[in-house]
Amino acid sequence: MRLHHAILSAAAIVAASLSATAYAQTAATRPAAAEPATDTAMPSLEGAATGSADLTKLSLEDLMNVEVTSVSRKKQSIFAAPAAVSVITQDDIRRSGFSTIPDMLRMAPGVDVGRINSYSWAVGVRGLNSQFNGNLLVLQDGRSLYNTLFGGVFWDTVDYVTPDIERIEVIRGPGATLWGANAVNGVINITTKDAKDTQGWLIDTRASNDDSTLSARYGGKLDADTYYRAYLKTKYNNELDDSNGDNIGDDWYGLRGGFRVDRHLNNDTLTFEGEANNNRIRSPYNYPSAAPPFVDLETVDRNDTTAHFLARLNHRVDDDSDWTLQVYYDF
Repeated sequence: MRLHHAILSAAAIVAASLSATAYAQTAATRPAAAEPATDTAMPSLEGAATGSADLTKLSLEDLMNVEVTSVSRKKQSIFAAPAAVSVITQDDIRRSGFSTIPDMLRMAPGVDVGRINSYSWAVGVRGLNSQFNGNLLVLQDGRSLYNTLFGGVFWDTVDYVTPDIERIEVIRGPGATLWGANAVNGVINITTKDAKDTQGWLIDTRASNDDSTLSARYGGKLDADTYYRAYLKTKYNNELDDSNGDNIGDDWYGLRGGFRVDRHLNNDTLTFEGEANNNRIRSPYNYPSAAPPFVDLETVDRNDTTAHFLARLNHRVDDDSDWTLQVYYDF
């Protein structure tokens, strides 16, 4: 029954995404997307997206023709995946207008996202949620974002250049047999784009009364088989208001920069990536006081610094098998 509901939910998401594409995308302003592999007797998903086919004539399997890798560590369609899985695509992210990864997760059914203050979120699956939730495994490009302090994730340190996020896969349900620690209630896998797909300059900026971001990225080639990109992103989150409408003084500023290199050979793909991030946060704290109301509110300035380096080798043995060797260092 759970799988049945998951299939219907995912089908609705895909159908809604295709409908939105048909409304916003025209041949005059945007090139047509590559056509997925479909049965020749059925109308293509590309035709459906451009309005030339009726979505009601597509089979459920055609609507579910989206590949995922997080369920069984190999590429397979959502329709064949033996788990309740949702995919947040780059098109979904772009249309949502969200600027933070925790807010993007609001688009996945079954994921509970609560914002505690300007810099803290509580993200949970299957109704179990708290700021220090240690029962949800979060991965980024295969690297665990596990924090040894409480076994969970500090979400203010999880970010990326938004247009360079390829997809976010969310598995609702136990995944510890494949993914190990923390995958008790679910797995979130954030996948960024291959450097080959991010060539040239990109300037991305957005602003609102809540936050503002500015990203710059450049991608190029080292040789015919090796591609790279380097990026820099800065953001500012405004302070939130309390129940009286007064600012609570929890605004924060973040700066991150990094790189990714992908080398594609006949049967091997070699990836190197690294990133450093610094957040300057104003944190309000309640200190006990001897005078009424027995609490004094003080703001403390703090710096959060993170960094990582990752190297991964993927070797394709044949059409049915491959293996991956990955090492990374987190600070």
